[in-house]
Amino acid sequence: TLERKLLDFERQIDKMNVQLNERDNRVKKVENDRKILDSKLEFNQKEQEMIINNYKKQVEEVNNSQKITLDELRNLKQINNELEEKFRLKDYNENRAKQSKVAAEQRVETLNQNMEEILKELNLTQQKLQTSQQEVTDAQKELEGLRKLKVNENETESGADTPGRSRDVLRNELSRQVERLKLLEQSNTRLSREVEMHRVKQTNIEVLKEENRNLNNQLNSIDDLRRKLATVEIEREKLLKEKSEWTVYLEKDQDQSLSTPHDLSKALAIVRIENATLQERLGSRETQMKSRDRMIAELEARLEEAERERDNEYATRIKAESQVTIAERNRELDKRRIQMLNEQLKSYTAEEKLLATNGYFDQRQDLKISHLEELLEGHQNEISRLQQELAESKKQLEQSINSTNSSNDQPETKSLKRQVDNLERDLGRGEYNSRTTQVLAPDGGPLQNDMAIRSATLKALKDENSALLKRIGKLGKGMNSSVNGDESLIPRESLVSLQHEVERLEAELTRSIKSRRRLTEMYEEGTRSYRKAMWEILGYSLETVANGEFRLRSIFKDENSSSMLFVPGKSDGGSIEYKPGNQPFHKSREVIDSFHTWVESRKSLPCFTAALTLELYESSTR
Repeated sequence: TLERKLLDFERQIDKMNVQLNERDNRVKKVENDRKILDSKLEFNQKEQEMIINNYKKQVEEVNNSQKITLDELRNLKQINNELEEKFRLKDYNENRAKQSKVAAEQRVETLNQNMEEILKELNLTQQKLQTSQQEVTDAQKELEGLRKLKVNENETESGADTPGRSRDVLRNELSRQVERLKLLEQSNTRLSREVEMHRVKQTNIEVLKEENRNLNNQLNSIDDLRRKLATVEIEREKLLKEKSEWTVYLEKDQDQSLSTPHDLSKALAIVRIENATLQERLGSRETQMKSRDRMIAELEARLEEAERERDNEYATRIKAESQVTIAERNRELDKRRIQMLNEQLKSYTAEEKLLATNGYFDQRQDLKISHLEELLEGHQNEISRLQQELAESKKQLEQSINSTNSSNDQPETKSLKRQVDNLERDLGRGEYNSRTTQVLAPDGGPLQNDMAIRSATLKALKDENSALLKRIGKLGKGMNSSVNGDESLIPRESLVSLQHEVERLEAELTRSIKSRRRLTEMYEEGTRSYRKAMWEILGYSLETVANGEFRLRSIFKDENSSSMLFVPGKSDGGSIEYKPGNQPFHKSREVIDSFHTWVESRKSLPCFTAALTLELYESSTR
């Protein structure tokens, strides 16, 4: 039984060694995961640089497309001028068409009225013709009857004697019917002529109707022209407004150099070209500024994200290092306990050999076995506790890795999606085309210098970050024990970045000193020019004295006798007052009279100095 328990104990020790090896493997796996995260971070940075380069190319394409649009705008202006000429011609044709339409409508109305009257007359003449024809047929029938009666009368004249009165009646009736027949024939010929005339008029009316239809078609085409000319009228109003503005401007500011229309058009073309070039430069500068600001904002955001990720990784690595140190300590303790147990086993075996003949061997052996069981139970509890701690640390490490992955991936994907959306929108508007647009940046410009400074700062931060990550990796692998005592934990890149920061601050200090010196020189130069101008124009030199006082010296007197002192006044809130001195010049008659006349009486110091200058000039010329 003792040997079996010893074998079980050795098996437990082997199992503990296996668990310690597994723990070492897990720690190595955590280090590998950290390296993978570092490689992902570097890959994201390279991808960001590629996106920035692509964006620069797209900005160049946008600038080229802007130049093309400006050329198209010039062509459209020429087309606008041509359309204006066409609009004038169409306006003239429209007025003529309207006049012809009105005349044709009036003519058609008169022709319709005449046609209606002619149709009425034609119907009346046809009715009259029918009645006259009926009367002619009736008269012919009566004439035939009378002829028959006359024939019968001639036949019966030989046999019977008819009265003379019946013959006279028949003769009169016959003559009347003959005259009536002649009248009907005349009216029939007249009506036939009228019918022919009305037929000719009817053909003319048909021709006029056809012309009316043609005119209506032309009116429909004119309506189409009106719709087409609606847009041209709007452009015409704009051009007229611009023309009126130009006329007002030319009437207000009449320049002698713009005496002819050719000079005016030439000057206008020059101004337009300058305006177009300035607008083009302004647009390119604005696009460059926007793109640089956007890039800088994105880089700053990514830099902040990288710093946050670095802090999180640093915290997780510190936790992992503490856990690794705890695991190493536990491993050392377990090794020591195993050695102690082996030594105890050796002592137990030696005691068994010595006490093999003793009667109390069984009792002592039971006590030793119980003691060994207690030790084994304690070791098992310790192993279970260590396993729980290892599981908790593994869970925390996985959570930190997942959080770092999500925090790395989510902002990166969001920023990349935002960049892709912006680029697609810009390309959809045609703002940038790398084949037609080229971004021009002057060497040594403020934007280029700022971008170079930012890129250098970003590179230094990346180097410092990578150096810190390497140092943390070395510390995490347990290499801190091999580090010399005099070696610092701060990497060389941090010192280099601090040196660059110091150099930058020194450069800013020198720039500020130079600018201050330049400002003082400019101020001194302006003061000298101002004094020279006062000396040559007004005839006085102005010098400042303490407490807001000014000393004025005339050009027509010497330096000692002609200086006058002006001090801030106390009576009316900060005005300047003249303070006479004890010199003979101040007590002279001309100074006293001028002071009394202009200062005491009229309260005017400029008139006093001017009058004094004139008097001094007259006295010097005398």
